[in-house]
Amino acid sequence: MVLCTWDGLTLLNPQTSVFFRYTNYEKDKGGLNHFSVYSTYVDKANTFWVGTYSGGVSYSNLINNRFQFHNPKTESNISFGIFGAMDFQEDHTLWIASEGGGLLSLDRKTNKFFHYLIEPHSKTLSDHNIIKSVMVEDDTVWCGTQKGTLYKFNTRTKTFSLFYSFQKNISIYTITRSLDGTLWVGTTDSDGLVRFTRNNRRMDTFFLADSMPSIIPSIRNFLEVRKNVFLIGTHLDGLFFLSI
Repeated sequence: MVLCTWDGLTLLNPQTSVFFRYTNYEKDKGGLNHFSVYSTYVDKANTFWVGTYSGGVSYSNLINNRFQFHNPKTESNISFGIFGAMDFQEDHTLWIASEGGGLLSLDRKTNKFFHYLIEPHSKTLSDHNIIKSVMVEDDTVWCGTQKGTLYKFNTRTKTFSLFYSFQKNISIYTITRSLDGTLWVGTTDSDGLVRFTRNNRRMDTFFLADSMPSIIPSIRNFLEVRKNVFLIGTHLDGLFFLSI
């Protein structure tokens, strides 16, 4: 299990409970390009991608066994260096959330970056172009913003459409489709974990072990370990185990 921290990567073996910290930040020697790790992803070719808070994107694989640096700022004329969640599309495209630069795509065949803005004419950072989470689903890239809005990006037409708005400025940190087809969205603030049923009905109250209904606040991570069983990471309230 890979844990992202403000001080590099931490690897956890769940069977032995042994931790290993990776804190090599010497880019010239194959280390990470920044100490603050925001997100990680492993693609179909077993390439390990690392998104940092303000140092671009690094990657490593079994062949080179070291990190190499991708700098979207110079390769696509993007002036924002904060890159977050990532997901991979089967057609060799890596999709990356950025803060201010909108949605980024990296074509793994050509190594070219492209970026797409939700609000192309916005001149401020406090806008919908600050994307906190992404999830690839067929020809759609789901994008959660810091404005409490959830968008669908069509990879064929290269257009955004609004799916849902929380009507307030909260960040959407995680988007997941569970095995039963439910769409799960993790937010900051008191809204916490929200799910949308197949008919797009919103639900945000869950029953914990004491049988009392509860709202799980300030979600950062969401993982389905098996059908209808989930691990939920929060900002200040620890790790939740949810079985429905």
